[in-house]
Amino acid sequence: MKFRIHTIVILLLVILASCQRDPLPKNAIKQEKFVDVLVDIHIAQAIYNDRIRIKMDSLRSDELYLSVLEKHGISEEEMNTTTLYYTRHPKKYDKVYSDVLTKISLLLEAENKEQDIIIQDSK
Repeated sequence: MKFRIHTIVILLLVILASCQRDPLPKNAIKQEKFVDVLVDIHIAQAIYNDRIRIKMDSLRSDELYLSVLEKHGISEEEMNTTTLYYTRHPKKYDKVYSDVLTKISLLLEAENKEQDIIIQDSK
């Protein structure tokens, strides 16, 4: 009888523990800033890929990554903690990447408009 009670209590504790919320860790980056960091990381990666393509390999991918973190004043640990959190919450991560894509699209549109203005002014 005691075995059953202990088993039931342990089962209930496991169920309750699995139902707990998984809040954003204290040392994680806030979502808005995380989006900005990811945008810059993707831009840095594009620069790196372009430089590799044209054989300008003086830059290293890890240097670019660390420079983005430094620009935003965050540590690798904070970035890793935040990324790990969002990988456990795919719906939230999807929202983050939706925001990243939106920001990159807006940057591209602004760049294209600027190029159009330069071309028109030179005519």
